[in-house]
Amino acid sequence: MSNRNIAVLIMSALAWLATMTPLPAADRLPAEDTDPVGVVQTIDDHQRVVSETIRTLSRRMDRMFGTTETLPDEVYDSMLRLRFIQRVDEGGGGDFEFGAGGVLSLPGTERRLSLVFISDDYDDPVARERGTERELEDPTRRSLALRLLRPPDPWGSDFSVGLRSGDPIDVLTRVRGWRDFDVGDLRLRPGQSLFWYDQGGVGTATDLRVERPLASTRMLMRSHTRVTWFKREGQFYYDQVFSLLQPLAHRRDLLWQIGVQGESEPNDRVTRYYAQVRWRSVLHRDWLIAELRPQALHERENDFRTQWRLYFGIELLFGDPQHY
Repeated sequence: MSNRNIAVLIMSALAWLATMTPLPAADRLPAEDTDPVGVVQTIDDHQRVVSETIRTLSRRMDRMFGTTETLPDEVYDSMLRLRFIQRVDEGGGGDFEFGAGGVLSLPGTERRLSLVFISDDYDDPVARERGTERELEDPTRRSLALRLLRPPDPWGSDFSVGLRSGDPIDVLTRVRGWRDFDVGDLRLRPGQSLFWYDQGGVGTATDLRVERPLASTRMLMRSHTRVTWFKREGQFYYDQVFSLLQPLAHRRDLLWQIGVQGESEPNDRVTRYYAQVRWRSVLHRDWLIAELRPQALHERENDFRTQWRLYFGIELLFGDPQHY
């Protein structure tokens, strides 16, 4: 697929998504012209039923852990996310993936205990701890973890213990700490984590996130630096991502990103770098989201030749809308 065809495909996809984006209030049809018992209403009803089921499950889990206090609905920030992603490669190939994940919050137990589940978790613990973009064809695992989060005051921390599917089952334990503070117009968050995988061994990661809002444009600049070390591999992994968040409208944004990855063995070297743009927008209410992400990827194993990729994504969110 030529660069010209990639560009045409991107523009066509953007035009199609634009036709599905909700119209501004002034351009919408009057309420009396809509069909309240139509397909859209039926879909909304099912979404509300699933969302209420998630909230009810959170309450029951709270009681299992010994909570007797009756809490208001808005404190239950439980959420289920269904995700469909299609990748189109430059040569005409591609891949498709469906994934599910979510959080069941237990606000009555120290107000920050959560049960986290992921159907398409990383198989490789190194990639998981680095937080790199996972390729759709890579092997995956299912994971379930119990996480205790303490909000910053002034230091924030979380501790989690989890299980990951496989033969044998992998056990994961992680503790992490961070702190937010301002230096002029900059917001800084240094962090440190220590983790142990039953199959992958022990490791640690140090990261620094720096943000600066651009008040005149409503944009946000961000730099995220991360260094990860695994005892099993006996080497360091480096990750640097520069981002520019550009809000377009309510829950409609562009995220411009440039990323560089490297490792320390057999010597300090770059292994890949990439540039991509994420366009995300609400398609219906606040729970149906579309994403379009063109990407240019350069990898050492491919002699840093440019690989053009295009990702289409659809997400369905269930839970309390204020926590989406």
